[in-house]
Amino acid sequence: MLQPGKRRERLLRAAMLIAGGVSLTIYPVIGMSSSPGDDASNPIQISSSLPEDLNNSDAPHATLQQAAAFAWNQFIALNWPALAKDSNNQKRDYPDTSLPFGDPQYKDPLVWHTFRGKVEIFPTDNAAAFAKGAASDYGYDDRPNYSYGQGNVAPSTGPTPWINLDENSQIGLNKIYAGVVSSVPLDKNAQILFMAKANRNEYRYITANKWWDPLAPDPLLSNPPGSTPTIFQATADFVKQYKRDPIAGSTNCDGNPSKARCVSLPIDSIEIKAGWRRLTPDEIKSGRFYTALTRHYESQDDGKHIKATDEVMGLVGLHIIRKTKSAPYFIYTTFEQTDNITDAAGNAVEDEDGNYKSALKNTTPMTPNVISNNATPKTTQTFVRPGSYPATPNKQLYYQNIKDTQDHSSGLLDGGIILVNKRINDIPDEIINTNRLAHDKIRSYAASRNFKSPPVWLYYKLINVQNTPLGEKIPGIDRFPRSTYYQANSVIETDYNLQRFSGEFDDFRNKKFTISDFTKSGSNLTNVAHNGNSLNMGGCMGCHGNAQAAGSGFSFIFLDSPVTAPEWDTKSLNDSKFRRFMNYLARP
Repeated sequence: MLQPGKRRERLLRAAMLIAGGVSLTIYPVIGMSSSPGDDASNPIQISSSLPEDLNNSDAPHATLQQAAAFAWNQFIALNWPALAKDSNNQKRDYPDTSLPFGDPQYKDPLVWHTFRGKVEIFPTDNAAAFAKGAASDYGYDDRPNYSYGQGNVAPSTGPTPWINLDENSQIGLNKIYAGVVSSVPLDKNAQILFMAKANRNEYRYITANKWWDPLAPDPLLSNPPGSTPTIFQATADFVKQYKRDPIAGSTNCDGNPSKARCVSLPIDSIEIKAGWRRLTPDEIKSGRFYTALTRHYESQDDGKHIKATDEVMGLVGLHIIRKTKSAPYFIYTTFEQTDNITDAAGNAVEDEDGNYKSALKNTTPMTPNVISNNATPKTTQTFVRPGSYPATPNKQLYYQNIKDTQDHSSGLLDGGIILVNKRINDIPDEIINTNRLAHDKIRSYAASRNFKSPPVWLYYKLINVQNTPLGEKIPGIDRFPRSTYYQANSVIETDYNLQRFSGEFDDFRNKKFTISDFTKSGSNLTNVAHNGNSLNMGGCMGCHGNAQAAGSGFSFIFLDSPVTAPEWDTKSLNDSKFRRFMNYLARP
């Protein structure tokens, strides 16, 4: 028997195939290249090599099943044991091919751990790294060093962890907590913390162009203090005019003499965002969570003095976005630990593949039930204010939106904690089936190597993949294919507006976090441009499309640079020092 909503999901996916014709005409084939491991009978490959571009360099025409297999193959390669370790001086970003994938006895870094953290790429001043020269990739392989120009951070002792948790919220909208750790509302010990990284390709491009601080004057054009960085403005103008990015890896605005330099990250730029939290003793014993030494930040005096604290935490969410030849808008994949969403007793509501363990009849995705009155050309989004909020989370996942003044200026529900009961959009059947194939492949691989315990990756699952912008969204209307269009991670985008994102935020700079599919003049808004066309995309891609429109090549960590200080765990979202995406450009 189909679970509730499954039959409708399949009908919607059939409709998606029809609607998909729109996106396929907008995004035709771009070149060809061979891609190993595309055997349809065995799409999951346990390999330390990253898969080449999706669907033989034809990402826009890939099926969801093909995209899911690509996502898993990429996940496996990036979670391979790394060549670089604390005990050696080997290169970052490379796998140690002498070691197997997923061995529970392995405790050193994984490949993606050795990517550079955002403050290693975008410090206030990276001139010393630039001086090391292109031959060394500007010192890329130096061991981690998290130096903040304004943080007054007291260093921790011992080796610097590869995981630097210097974000305490979901892009400033809300903070999120795991009730299984503590049922005391807003207990910092239960808080999920975040980090962002990027790989060698992106770092080399940024550093070679001295763009670690885009607020600094551009050598080719004046950059008045307080203005939008010249490179971002020039790129935003280019994208608006040509409805595409400049050539990947270039800086000359495709030879347009009227422009300053433009941003276009190189092919195979990869960015990572991950969520981590403390685990309970039972969770640690279970072997179901990947754990690593992390660094996070604390302050007892509102940030005058910040202390770096090193602590083992568990990985609960992982975003991987990658720019490919046929997907210059990036391919967006998102994974979660399987026990993230729990009931009041702390029991996971989904299995390892993504199926619901029970029907969850008459269960709203959130408590209180979040009801949005979507924006129209003449009105902003509003929410129905609930009569009450939960007094305790029990053992559920929950979040607290930014707390406003009495006029609720952010537009979000801010009266108390909001519990997560289930996903707003179910994981698609195609993704669930691919999760099963991946877990079967990992299980078989481990059995042949006689691991002493099951690989932890059996307890992580793909949630969805966005491999092409989806067209034909009706502005202001929530519609199919919801799960893929609104792709979101339950612990990285938990707030309702992040779960159902499309269009743009009304005024991010001034913390007005309502969203709209319309420009200020009432026209239909588009947020992803490619191949001379633009459309309004949702979810991860739509959100990053706003960074494209702002001129930073789909990269929010670039848009938000330089990184001047870490966010400590108790830092208020209303803190005047809390700056996120001040270079964000709202459409007129």
